[in-house]
Amino acid sequence: MVIEWEDENVRFECADTGPGIPVKEQKKLFERFVQRGGAPGTGLGLAIAKHLVDLTGGSICFHSDPTIKPGTSCVVKMPLAVCEPPEVVVKEEHGRHIEEALSFLLIDDVAMNRSMLSRRIKRGIAPNSLITEASTGEEALVICGKQSFDVIVVDQYMEEAGGVMVGTDVVFAMRRMRIDSIIIGCSGNDMDDLFKEAGCDWVWGKPMPSNATTVKQLRSALAVRKAKQASE
Repeated sequence: MVIEWEDENVRFECADTGPGIPVKEQKKLFERFVQRGGAPGTGLGLAIAKHLVDLTGGSICFHSDPTIKPGTSCVVKMPLAVCEPPEVVVKEEHGRHIEEALSFLLIDDVAMNRSMLSRRIKRGIAPNSLITEASTGEEALVICGKQSFDVIVVDQYMEEAGGVMVGTDVVFAMRRMRIDSIIIGCSGNDMDDLFKEAGCDWVWGKPMPSNATTVKQLRSALAVRKAKQASE
């Protein structure tokens, strides 16, 4: 098989090393239901090929002369202008991660959940972040009384660690303490309305959104938070 450009056409040439086609049979080669000898099939293949090539405005022909040498060569030409490759436009995008050294507080009664979320933040969301963990709402409030955080993630139910407060109670208490962190509720149940009423910026379901979505959410919220702090 040979493929090449010829003027405004693309040219395909396919050759075989068979016995060739006798001259007396060549005129009927592209007619329907024409077969050579006991060849299998219906005799429609070349007729259909010619019809399709004609529809493109191209041509199909063959060269074969068994008296000179064996084999047949079939040539298909179809109009196809040579085009210049399109100009590559580089779209400026933010990086995949947040490079800023954000401080996170993760509140969840299950140590494995905290570990998995911490690993995900470090690997795919904010690699330079500083992460603090709390197993109960009460512990989290004590920590927040001593230091501030950029982002706080709060699970709703925390019975395993012996805590009395649920996530929405913790968020409500934090907002009463005038904590202006970005607070994200986290629950496998439909708790969006309750979390938002308590003061959450938004809610993550379980499983949580993709890293790309999370990065986008955080960037937007951080920009709003910085603008608010600058105006105060």
